[in-house]
Amino acid sequence: MNRPETAGTLRQVHPTAPILDVKGVNLRFGGVRALSDASMHVGQDEMVAVIGPNGAGKTSLLNSLSGFYRPQDGEITLFGESILGMAPHRIAKAGMVRTFQGIHVLSTLSVIENIMLGCGFNARSTLFESFFYHVLTWREEMALRAKAEEIADFLDLGLVRHQPVGTLGYGLRKRVDLGRALALEPKILLVDEPMAGMNGEEKEDLARFLVDIRELWKIPIVMVEHDMSVVMDLADRIYVLNFGQVLAHGKPAEIQTNQDVIRAYLGGSYRAGGAA
Repeated sequence: MNRPETAGTLRQVHPTAPILDVKGVNLRFGGVRALSDASMHVGQDEMVAVIGPNGAGKTSLLNSLSGFYRPQDGEITLFGESILGMAPHRIAKAGMVRTFQGIHVLSTLSVIENIMLGCGFNARSTLFESFFYHVLTWREEMALRAKAEEIADFLDLGLVRHQPVGTLGYGLRKRVDLGRALALEPKILLVDEPMAGMNGEEKEDLARFLVDIRELWKIPIVMVEHDMSVVMDLADRIYVLNFGQVLAHGKPAEIQTNQDVIRAYLGGSYRAGGAA
């Protein structure tokens, strides 16, 4: 499986430089501070997890990274260029794509049609070209369909590719949602609670796909997730948020034994390898 060519507009940086760099971000809603001096970075091919109690600021961080919220202070750079205040569609076009909590698919459309909605985001034909050059548009549509088919095969959706998404089980619909994000040709992928609502088998399947996206497609991932077994198994590094601040960050083994994290989030009975 080859990684698709990306269509981002930001320049490439040195291989050792962070792809995503967040420094001193503050986000306030009136008198409520959702993020306080939050900083993080994501390197080449990394899977970075963001964890913390409910209300800790995890989704606020993702919304700030993807342009849905605009922080009052701080810096957010993607490939060395500032994206702070950039509109969500421009950030996606630049290569940072996200999924949301829950499932956002069109139930009456087929699996392939849903994935092609993401492919069409980067389509190059203009309305003028589409009107006067039908061959160009037809060729582009065939290319987009081929890419959607490739993504469907990658996510083991081949056997249901022509079924309406609304007829599929929850785990398969989550895969379609992920497939549409991949069709946007991300250079970095943000996933918000990807395992929520899944059973054990569905979690194992999705975890395998996330690992393959990182290892085979070389796409770094930022993952907000509550399932600690998934986080500890998949993440290269972990950031722990508490009351909008970064309480700790480090490798999974370091986070598992960090007493501040155990008291604030993992619980006093937590032991490395799982809850007591």
